[in-house]
Amino acid sequence: MSTAPQTLSGQCLCGAVQFAIRAPFRPILACHCRQCARWTGHAVYATAVAPERFALTSGESELAWFRASDTAQRGFCRACGSSLFWKPDSGTHVSVLAGALDPPTGLGVGGHIFTDHKSDYYEIDDDAPRYALDVGSDLRFSSQTVGEEADRLKRLPYRGADMRRTFQKWDDRYSRLLGICWSLCAIVVLGTWIAYRFGYLS
Repeated sequence: MSTAPQTLSGQCLCGAVQFAIRAPFRPILACHCRQCARWTGHAVYATAVAPERFALTSGESELAWFRASDTAQRGFCRACGSSLFWKPDSGTHVSVLAGALDPPTGLGVGGHIFTDHKSDYYEIDDDAPRYALDVGSDLRFSSQTVGEEADRLKRLPYRGADMRRTFQKWDDRYSRLLGICWSLCAIVVLGTWIAYRFGYLS
């Protein structure tokens, strides 16, 4: 992963809505909640910036906001329907869907949230921290570097790589036990055949 530039730009599918964001950027969080899934058709991967570091450069008339809950709004393009932004009523930040950003972004996934709500048709296959619900609203990226925020996320309790290692450990133990059982069965079968073959059993 390359270093994130100081400014990132992006746009919707049709290009009507264009925007720019300035560093520091929050590490990308992947949200697996049902609202995000219904909004985009899959999990939402988004970075975030402080409101003063977000600028709409084109398409103000085409940008629409939908209130999906009593705590936040979701921004999308009226013309093409692209999902673009998530904005809490607290005004602490603006989340920007990573897919709408022009690459290279230099960003990386810092964690997965609402993993207990994800659908069953896919698996999370990276080692980023996983949280059953949310990591909390205290995302102090406006005064932190990307590295500092990533370190803060790592210090939070999560269910993720540790659980994967636990399951892998049990899987390894099960595989060894199964191998021992097959070996014992083979020995018993071979011993029985030898006994019949040489007349020890009639």
